[in-house]
Amino acid sequence: MRVDFLRHFETKEAAHSPFCQTLDEEKIDYRIFWGRSSLHYTRRIWLVLWGWPRLLWHAFWQALAILFARKPADFVVSWTHLEILPLILLKKLFWRKNPRIVLVGFIYTQRKSGLLRWFRQKYFHWILKNVYCAIVHSRIEALDYRQYFAFWERKFVFMPFGTHVNLIPPPEVEVPYIFSAGRSGRDYKTLLAAVDGLPYPLRIVCDILHEPHNPEQVTILNHCYGGDYLRELTGATLVVIPLAADHISAGQMVMIESMALGKPVIITRTETTVEYATHDQNAWMVPMGDVEQLREAITRFMENADERERIGEAGRVTFHERYSMEASARQLCQLLYDIQAGKPLPL
Repeated sequence: MRVDFLRHFETKEAAHSPFCQTLDEEKIDYRIFWGRSSLHYTRRIWLVLWGWPRLLWHAFWQALAILFARKPADFVVSWTHLEILPLILLKKLFWRKNPRIVLVGFIYTQRKSGLLRWFRQKYFHWILKNVYCAIVHSRIEALDYRQYFAFWERKFVFMPFGTHVNLIPPPEVEVPYIFSAGRSGRDYKTLLAAVDGLPYPLRIVCDILHEPHNPEQVTILNHCYGGDYLRELTGATLVVIPLAADHISAGQMVMIESMALGKPVIITRTETTVEYATHDQNAWMVPMGDVEQLREAITRFMENADERERIGEAGRVTFHERYSMEASARQLCQLLYDIQAGKPLPL
């Protein structure tokens, strides 16, 4: 079995990463098309005008290299629909059935505009029709997408989100603080209400949050990415992830990054987060929008070091067993082997 991986978010410096090491251990015959462009921009306009066209241009040449390789691939695995768009078009142009395409981390959000919503639904339905399967990061999404896109066969496969977290020395922190981050599906209104009047500083990393009436102890970091984000997370005493979305993946990335660092996590209980954590074991879960329960949970953990240590250590173990890059790569390899062997896709 030969697999081509499209990883626009990494460079050749990652050739000795845990992902590649796991592929070697699993004896996968693979090539990796490393990224040449970033999709991280402070303003969406630059992403649309510069990031996407550049990515599509590189993806076009990647597609040619894949389709006309001396040793053709059985699978192409991509983490974005844009990179497989040229491949799908060229496959149709040259009447190629292989390679089979696997799209990782598919997520679909509705738009308010009726015309835009209609166009996106048609576009992604066409993309999904031309991939062998799409990996989603929660079971409820797999079921919802089957209904929404009318793919009743096993097109969507649940696989937990996995990542690699670089460990850095913890920064010197004069006052213990609470940390929160992210923009998708967040409920910062409830979090701000919960910490109002509490004596603990709160730092929120979010590039779209501009609250004019924040409690005095709240700091909002609008332009905090990469290493700066990791330093803020590493220095935190407690991580709180308030969510307002129930049927869409939200909060898992920050949660498992916190787990990797041994940070105790308070997170909203949703249909998706319960697949990643267990209440009072490796995280603490609170009902959606419940200010009082969130306030009580924050006070409980900020005032009890033993509880923080217990939850944080359990989260660290969970990360290495289920959500590390090694664990994620092993699951992906097993899925590809199963498909190659003709086994049906799991629900």
